Amino acid sequence: MDMQKRRRFIEKIEGLVQELTLPIVPMDDFFDGNTDDRSMGRGMQTSRDIPIREYHEVFRSIRDQPDVQEILVLINEVPDDRFAADRETWPQAHVVVVLTSVPAAEVAKWIEQLEPRWAGEGWCYPDLAGWKQPLSEFDLLPGMRPVCVELL
Repeated sequence: MDMQKRRRFIEKIEGLVQELTLPIVPMDDFFDGNTDDRSMGRGMQTSRDIPIREYHEVFRSIRDQPDVQEILVLINEVPDDRFAADRETWPQAHVVVVLTSVPAAEVAKWIEQLEPRWAGEGWCYPDLAGWKQPLSEFDLLPGMRPVCVELL
């Protein structure tokens, strides 16, 4: 794990939270320097342990498709470096948002090997009072919409 990239990434997340913006980041930000296999889908009830590099490969292949604008990762837990056990961990996520023009059922097929729990149309948490979404509908390319995928 690249500890300098980890520190910068945590600072970015903390900055979003201070601005009351949901901590949703582009997938490249999440994976850059991350070698922590427990940082994504932690606690998943899957048939096998899924390494972080496999998540990255699957999401990169999906993002490279012409009907995908981006894949965003929703951070749900940030390590607290006051605790020794947290100092070697990456921020954790179990939800991604695929910005795409295809239906949620198609996205679920693309991600099938990661054994997602659920995929559905829309932002994952649209109604958190007082929290800003990281993208407005105006930022989406024509025909694109969010598809939420839960990996827990």
